[in-house]
Amino acid sequence: MNKVDTKNIVVGLKQTLSQMKQKNVTAVFLALDADEEIKNKIRAHCENTNVEIRDAKSMRLLGKACAISRPAACAAILKKKKGGEEINAND
Repeated sequence: MNKVDTKNIVVGLKQTLSQMKQKNVTAVFLALDADEEIKNKIRAHCENTNVEIRDAKSMRLLGKACAISRPAACAAILKKKKGGEEINAND
């Protein structure tokens, strides 16, 4: 897994679900070794919102790809706003 542009992502369950509820997500990376409860929650939200799920080999590799020093169970790629402005996770 390659590093991603960290301006276009949020990392972690809470941030991913929050952005999904706001319909700001184009795809979600889900680590294969994440807790089953987390995977089930993310899969259910993705199915309900038609968001693509992409597998990540491990939480460690996903965290590294997202430029954080911790493992990550999931990360979401954010949509861009009109005019090319990036959506910030704190919007």
